[in-house]
Amino acid sequence: MVAWVHRPGAFTVAGAVVALALSLAVAGCSSGPPVSPTPTPPGVPVGWVVSTSSSNDLRVALPPWLVAFDTTGAIFANEVAAPGAMGLELLAEGPRSVEPQPSAREDLRAWLAGRLVDPGAGLPVFRDDILPAGPAVRLDRIDRPGTATARRHRAWAIQTPAGVAFLWIDGPPGAWDAHEADLARIPMFLELAR
Repeated sequence: MVAWVHRPGAFTVAGAVVALALSLAVAGCSSGPPVSPTPTPPGVPVGWVVSTSSSNDLRVALPPWLVAFDTTGAIFANEVAAPGAMGLELLAEGPRSVEPQPSAREDLRAWLAGRLVDPGAGLPVFRDDILPAGPAVRLDRIDRPGTATARRHRAWAIQTPAGVAFLWIDGPPGAWDAHEADLARIPMFLELAR
């Protein structure tokens, strides 16, 4: 804060501009840019199951309809669907499992889209998310819409001190409707070893 001392004849426009500039510089140095805090993971909902990777560097709570079937280095889970029906799938990888990691100059949006290459890929929609595991870039996309082989994707590239982690949920667009509330909560329960 700048203290003004009034001296007759000392106030000029140039002096006011200098004082304003100094005030802004001092205020800018003390406050820094606004930073969104990383949210605290909520308590695991009743009935959800916590799955941990075999390397103990990754864990995620899953709703009871999404069952982890492989936790070797990463976590793979499938929806328990009716025979012949296609359900939702999940893949979660910690920074030690994600190969390749994005390069230092690589845009996370391009890296994320590159992990989900599909000849019938739809247009991706990106947004920034703040998750308990870290700041993330989220991709939403529907491939081959309106066909029997349509797939909806939602994936995150999560920045951590150890590298980028990856969370991906995909499945037929119609399978998402009944589970949308759970699917929105899953990223909040992803935990990575620091």
